[in-house]
Amino acid sequence: GVALRGAGIPRVAGTANHYIEFGVVLALVLPVALHYALFAPAGPGRWWRWVAVGIIAMGIPLSVSRSAIVTVAVGMAVLAIVWPWRQRYNALVLSVLATAVFHVVNRGVLGTIRALFTNVENDPSVTARIERTAVVMELWHQRPLLGWGAGMVTPEEFLLLDNQIYGFLLCGGLLGVLAFVVLFFVPYLLGRSVRLRGSDEETRHLGQALAATMPAAVVTSGTFDSFSFATFVGVICVLIGATGALWRLDGISPRRPLRAAEPGDRFVSTP
Repeated sequence: GVALRGAGIPRVAGTANHYIEFGVVLALVLPVALHYALFAPAGPGRWWRWVAVGIIAMGIPLSVSRSAIVTVAVGMAVLAIVWPWRQRYNALVLSVLATAVFHVVNRGVLGTIRALFTNVENDPSVTARIERTAVVMELWHQRPLLGWGAGMVTPEEFLLLDNQIYGFLLCGGLLGVLAFVVLFFVPYLLGRSVRLRGSDEETRHLGQALAATMPAAVVTSGTFDSFSFATFVGVICVLIGATGALWRLDGISPRRPLRAAEPGDRFVSTP
């Protein structure tokens, strides 16, 4: 579907259930797509991988979603940690050029996205979330450890949260939030373990790319009710499974010595 935001700016959802979900899912797979483009062998296949990266990157702002931009920022920041400064500089220049081209092709979209961050005090969606915090804290204090139970806190019976972390806090209490954190923290540690102990440069970079999606998913879950959307949950399950498979197939073990960087590595710098 297509909706309007700001001064009649269209926002698209693709095959996702919502515009926010569409932008967030694209932002989550961007680091992985970028990895495969960076390490693609020479030939026509490399160009197609870069085309895929471009399509994904172009689709993110078309969702006109604050959550999607936050997801991109977190995911790419975590991925770029392992890049040498030259690679970061190249990525920054390419991002600026791509943003300029997008602004020419899609007038008004970037201005609307900028207003989402600069005009938050007048944004009803932001002020409503802030106002709901007091109600959430009051409900949570009534049942702090185990919460109200899964499926009990619904928009019809209580209120629309638009915040998955609040949702787990109310439905599962502190234990629910802890389980939510562990769900993403364990795959992040596995990805980082591959990044530090992987058998070759490409494997280590892929481990970091997969690890980068986990904190991005956690942060964006604080901006919308992420687990209410099937595409988001499905993509997260694939990313978690891929991280575990990579860790297992490469035979990662704490006993393996650290191999954060080797001579000749292109994209991995010493931490």
